[in-house]
Amino acid sequence: MDENNAKEKWWVKGLIFENCNCQLVCPAHFSFKQLCTHENCIGHWSIHIEEGEYDGKLLNDLNVIILYNTPQLMFSGGWTETLYIDHRADDKQRIAFERILTGKVGGPWVVLTVLFPSVLKPVIFPSITRIMGG
Repeated sequence: MDENNAKEKWWVKGLIFENCNCQLVCPAHFSFKQLCTHENCIGHWSIHIEEGEYDGKLLNDLNVIILYNTPQLMFSGGWTETLYIDHRADDKQRIAFERILTGKVGGPWVVLTVLFPSVLKPVIFPSITRIMGG
C-alpha cells in the first residue's frame, strides 16, 4: 500500500460465507501451511455487505463473491482470483470492491495479496441474497 492509497478510508459490516472443494473441513482453514485435500483448492468467499462505506461512497446491501483457485499448499502462493460484483453496484462501488478486495487500501485483504499474483478481470453478476432466519 503506498501513501496515495492510505487516504482512502473504508469499512464494512455484513456476512461472509466460505466454501471450497476440500473434505468436510478444509485443512487450510487451520493453517495455509497444511495441504488441501485435493491437488487444487477451488473455493469462494461470498460476501453480503449490510452496511459499509468506501471513501464516502455507500456500499450498503451489495454482494461480492471472490472465487479462487489455489495450489494444494496454499501457503506457496500462485492463487488465481476472480471477483464477481453485484450488478446493482455503480462504477464507484465496483472500483471500491476491486480496491478493497485486492488489498490496495489496507485491511485484511492486503495480507492475502502475496498469495494471489493473478487477479482476473471482475465479472458483473445478477446477485440474489436470501438469508434464512434473518
